[in-house]
Amino acid sequence: MFICNKIDLSRQQVTMPPRGGNKKKQKHKRTKGHRNQQKKADPNEPLRKHIQDINVQLSDLVPQTRYLGLNSLAHVLADPANHRIALSYSIVNQLLHNLRNTEDHGILCEVVGCFRNLANNSELVGSVFSEEVTVELLKLFNKCAQSVNNFHQGAEGVDEAEASAFFGVLTQSLKTTSLLSECEPAYVEAFCSQQENLTSLISCLRVGDLPPSLVATAAETLLVLSEDNPMVTNYIESVEGVREGLFQILSLQQQTAFDTETVVSIAGSILNCSVVVDEAKFVQLVKLLVDVVAMDIFSEFHGIIGKLPLAQKAEDDGRETKELMCVNNARSLAKAIRIAIELLSNLLTKDSNNPNDLSIYLSAFQDAQVLQTTLSRCQSIPVEIVSSFDRFGEWGKVLLVSLRQIGLVALGFVTNYATTMSLVSGASVGMGEAVTPLLDMMASSTSMDDLEDIVNCLWAMLRENVSNDDVKQNFEFPDGNIDLLIEGASNEENEGLRVACVGLLGCIGQLAHHFQRLVDFARVFIQLASSDQSFWVRAEASNSIFDTLAEPETNDVCAEGGLDESTLGKILKGMKIKEGMDEELIERIEETRENLVNFIDYKRNQ
Repeated sequence: MFICNKIDLSRQQVTMPPRGGNKKKQKHKRTKGHRNQQKKADPNEPLRKHIQDINVQLSDLVPQTRYLGLNSLAHVLADPANHRIALSYSIVNQLLHNLRNTEDHGILCEVVGCFRNLANNSELVGSVFSEEVTVELLKLFNKCAQSVNNFHQGAEGVDEAEASAFFGVLTQSLKTTSLLSECEPAYVEAFCSQQENLTSLISCLRVGDLPPSLVATAAETLLVLSEDNPMVTNYIESVEGVREGLFQILSLQQQTAFDTETVVSIAGSILNCSVVVDEAKFVQLVKLLVDVVAMDIFSEFHGIIGKLPLAQKAEDDGRETKELMCVNNARSLAKAIRIAIELLSNLLTKDSNNPNDLSIYLSAFQDAQVLQTTLSRCQSIPVEIVSSFDRFGEWGKVLLVSLRQIGLVALGFVTNYATTMSLVSGASVGMGEAVTPLLDMMASSTSMDDLEDIVNCLWAMLRENVSNDDVKQNFEFPDGNIDLLIEGASNEENEGLRVACVGLLGCIGQLAHHFQRLVDFARVFIQLASSDQSFWVRAEASNSIFDTLAEPETNDVCAEGGLDESTLGKILKGMKIKEGMDEELIERIEETRENLVNFIDYKRNQ
């Protein structure tokens, strides 16, 4: 059995002069009071006024007015920064009133859409999604799911606009559940403890009958709910036909990217719930996921460049057009690839203490060429795609983020693979298989962001394995890559790159093959620890000094590189906590200062 774990309207205050007393004093007090008590303009006043106006609309007797008010509120709540202010005007009560007192699917879609936007704010979900709200939302979800036969494709006499609004309610309900399942355990308990809710969810997995985007959303919701959740596992195993139905979805012909997304999420749900019946089925699931990872997402995005102008306008206008459908298809494929890589990566982290299971996983991965396929997803986004999408402002940048996320999770997989391989086959073997292609990518990278991601991946792998004698004695980095790291450590425009480069250099400096370059490393560490504008960089450079230059055999290197007690004292003196620093950075500085004091004492006694 195989298990997977798994974004000036203010009024000036008038100060009345005091009655009686010395007029000169009165004048002085009046001036002082005016100066001290004058209110500054409240930048949120326009938002407050807008929400007050919306609240009036939400209480109107005319349905169209309430609809427009809810639509405006949904736009306000799309930005989490507006949530606290909006909630201070009792909008949850307004939403509940509209939820309970209408059968209009257009209005209900906007109501649930507002709740979905609130579910994006993990800090506030506990106060928003009370038991009362949860009960009403689930009641609506089940009612819609049970009525789905009246609107499915092919049903007679269905009004297209009404069907769109109905499916909108279901989609928003599913997305709300998916979001809450990631941050609110009480909601997961409420949803999964009632079989009716899970049955309604399964009824939305009708590929071919229901809109593909709705089915994909339902599948993703099941995937999120199934993670470490015995209630979902028990439902799939005990309710007749559910497990078989999920496996049947895996074999369906994928007509759209949404179908691909659905298949990937169902495969992940099966893995999460440990309902794979044998090793052959497991290998089949791995192969299915790898086939998705191998899909040419760059060609997909290149193919929609010419459709972007009309697609953006259609999305702004709230219209569904062929151009927008093509863009959404590309979005969905990018999401499917990202989820597939995450599922494969999670398999490696689940049973890291069980070498037998890891051997089975790795054998399946090697047969399916998972590493080679995933490494191909680490490649830089083609310049033509970046420049074309950048022309569309934030809208285009959001689309590019979906591509960038694929590269990031692919690098995460490579890190997990190398670590797992080290446990099973020896550290140098596991490191070598994953590191060599990344070094080639590093040498050819033209993007600072991509370079930072690759260096961070290499750093994570080496940091995990550098204490292993096999790695310490036998592993080496090409001089050309080391020169790139030294150059990156001085990149003034990219703090994250400097941190990653100096951290990786600190690990490389512990490898036997690179002792002869330790003087070069020491000079880099000293310079950054002494004077870098970022205290994160200073702290990491100091840490690299501790890791590479502590032992007596490095004293000659210290002398040649300029690391003496005076230099260390200057580094310590400059490592100061300043006003406005966040808590995490303050803790890091305090830790670094303590280590510096201990390091100075240690070197003094050698």
